[in-house]
Amino acid sequence: MSKRKSYRYIMLLACLGILVLAPGAASGQTVSVDPPTLGDECHVLDTIWINFDHLVAGVEAASFLVSFDQTIASFVDSLDTIVVPAEIEDNVYAAYELYPPDSMRIDVGVLHLHFSGASPFVGIVLSTTPTIGSTELTIDRSILRNTNNDDIPHTVSGSTLIDVECCCEFHGDPYDDPLHVPDALDVNYLIDYLFFNGPAPPQDPGCPHLNRGDLNCDAIPDAVDLNILIGAAFFNGDVCNPCDCAPYPTNCPWPAN
Repeated sequence: MSKRKSYRYIMLLACLGILVLAPGAASGQTVSVDPPTLGDECHVLDTIWINFDHLVAGVEAASFLVSFDQTIASFVDSLDTIVVPAEIEDNVYAAYELYPPDSMRIDVGVLHLHFSGASPFVGIVLSTTPTIGSTELTIDRSILRNTNNDDIPHTVSGSTLIDVECCCEFHGDPYDDPLHVPDALDVNYLIDYLFFNGPAPPQDPGCPHLNRGDLNCDAIPDAVDLNILIGAAFFNGDVCNPCDCAPYPTNCPWPAN
């Protein structure tokens, strides 16, 4: 092969290499969600972040449609609803709309200049509900626009598993009054149950306990439980959490360290 043909061959390979690598570079621009998991218990509060990798650059506006089962996780609109990293919190406009029971739209505009990764871009504050079950939060639609209002090509990666396996929110409330805090009524109810053949405290389906009166999580109703309840009702004491057991009642970390 002559030097001229060899040079042309090398140039052709180089051009082909550019053609092959260019789409790969575009697909490297990735939008993802974090953390990968949320939950285990009910009423766990956390922020699910939509992140940009370091190749996502020049974003002036974005819109995301995310989906999750809102019976498993609820959007916390009593807090700062849609949050952004502290370094850009005065430089964005954010709006949202819920579509019960399973999706939500988030729109974000950058007020000055533009935004580039790698960084979290916007967060959604969620709380797990008392419903036992699981769902995945996924980005079903992602639109990024630059300063010329052109689409920024990118891929979407990952999801957040939202899992509620245990809910003992009313544990330690034998009397089951609306306040759901240990008080004298609960103490009297437990005394009646332990020593005078009174009715058993409620058993919550999502909680792996004997009932709400098992305050040290040993599955044995006795005076120890009564002492713990008195401490909780009148001396700011704690009760066990059956959700911490692995499993209940043979491996329960009580008293807490």
